[in-house]
Amino acid sequence: MNRLFFCFLLFIAAAAPGFAQTGEPVSPAAANRLGNNYYYGRNVPKDYTEALSWFRKAADAGFAEGQYNAGLMYEFGRGADRNIDEAMKWYRLAAAQGYTEAMWRMGYIYETGKGVAKDMAEAAVWFGKGADAGDPSSMNNLGILYKNGTGVAQSYTRAIELFEQATALNDKHAPNNLASMYENARGVARNYTKAMELYRISAARGNNNAVFNIGWLLDKGYGCTANRDSAMAYYTIAAEKGHANAQNNLGWQYQQKGDKKQALYWYQKSAAQGYALASANLGRFYEHGWVVAKDWDKAVELYRAAAEKGDACGQNNYGCTFEVNKDYEKAFYWYRMAAVQDYSRALANISGMYERGNGVAQNFDSAVAYARRAAALGDAAGQFRIGWLLERGWGVTRNIDSAAMWYRLSVAQEYAAAECNLGYFYASGKSVPQSDTTAVRLYRTAIEHGSVRAKNNLGWMYENGWGVEKSCPEAVLWYTRALADNDTFAVRNLKRINANGGCDATTVKKAPAPEAALTLFPNPSNGRFTLQLPAEAAEISVVTLYDMQGGILQQQTIEGKVKDYVLDAPTGIYLVSVISGDHKWTARVVIQK
Repeated sequence: MNRLFFCFLLFIAAAAPGFAQTGEPVSPAAANRLGNNYYYGRNVPKDYTEALSWFRKAADAGFAEGQYNAGLMYEFGRGADRNIDEAMKWYRLAAAQGYTEAMWRMGYIYETGKGVAKDMAEAAVWFGKGADAGDPSSMNNLGILYKNGTGVAQSYTRAIELFEQATALNDKHAPNNLASMYENARGVARNYTKAMELYRISAARGNNNAVFNIGWLLDKGYGCTANRDSAMAYYTIAAEKGHANAQNNLGWQYQQKGDKKQALYWYQKSAAQGYALASANLGRFYEHGWVVAKDWDKAVELYRAAAEKGDACGQNNYGCTFEVNKDYEKAFYWYRMAAVQDYSRALANISGMYERGNGVAQNFDSAVAYARRAAALGDAAGQFRIGWLLERGWGVTRNIDSAAMWYRLSVAQEYAAAECNLGYFYASGKSVPQSDTTAVRLYRTAIEHGSVRAKNNLGWMYENGWGVEKSCPEAVLWYTRALADNDTFAVRNLKRINANGGCDATTVKKAPAPEAALTLFPNPSNGRFTLQLPAEAAEISVVTLYDMQGGILQQQTIEGKVKDYVLDAPTGIYLVSVISGDHKWTARVVIQK
């Protein structure tokens, strides 16, 4: 028989399970192959104990791959109890022979602290050994340490070099990490196009984080035209493979589309993996009863879980639960925790607490400062708050035009309070052309977005027939709805209606003659004007001056038909109401300063 052919048969036999049972010697490489066969169940029953036995034979014979495989079995407790010390012993022996996978494994164990004390410097040593030996995985992990400055001095330049080397060697993670350097301008000029190119390379190699990152760039329109549908497609791919951030973002996209059922599904998936922001988002579903039964305690639990994990959204929302219950000190604490992370809504909430003096000493300067920080970050509540403070001149010089500008910015983001206040500006003609129909439209939109005051204001428009057909029953309906949410203006307006004898008393009981009307002069005025009552007026009348949402500015009883008034109010339109005997008259007065 040909000697070469005979040797080939012996090699084949050595790799076969049956050969090992003859008592003939087995080569270390063959023993390692037998271990793999038993590990994966190739032509033999899957058996971790038997696999470890053969890996140990190869390892004891000094075979590097066998030593590495034995280390894996001990690290993960397969075929024997988990024993990190034993695993590390075999990894060291394999690494000493230049087996790069063992070098990477040693670095990973020290980096994660799985079974040993976490030691980033030691991790850097082992990743460095692997990188020097040409291992792309070690290059990538060492690059991460240089990027973060953990275990080594931070160096974006060195991190980029390592990511580039690992990318060239076909590592699937390195292109994703290199892309993040371009996306976030770490050591290089920001270049979203380059980032997208690298994310796509990493995704094609099987990196699920890169799939998510492609979706993120498409979602935000960074370096490309924003395309939410394409973003959702990538989020879906990543989410279905278990990417928690993608699951949360996919939930948000569905929520924005109005599909709360799908949003809930993905938030639950993400929260189940411990993703804090998803817990915060899920909490809102239980708080408001979206798709699920309303459950305040469950919402608080979810907000707390997110807050304690350091999520800024969760911290802010958890703070809100304390503010609702008037535990202002705890509310302020959690808002501050979120504000440290520049969470814009928390900054806006802190502004409100300083304005009202809840949990802190009242300080309008601080209220303005926090509102400006929130507004600068594009937060709708921050934009509203700075507008509100400008409107009133609290902590800043009163500026109605600037207030209107900030309200418009907030309205563009569908913020209910801003919609209500801008509606009031249109009803009053403050800084905008007076328009009852625009005011009514904004009030209705604000109501849809949750504004309570807008319900009262819409009732006021119905009561006076401004922008809508005059209807006292409709006015009472909206006042009552506002009252159910504890609106103070609605309390006064319903009390006034009831005090005057109900709905009918708010309209003229006796139709006055066509010429009968209130006379105001001058109108417009600077706030000083004369009121002249019609001849039908009784000797004693009640005159009330209102703002354009039913707020009482002045009220007094007068005798006779003529009265001089001084109305100290900003430029705008106000209502003068006169109840005299069986008659009621109203007229608008314009103040220009």
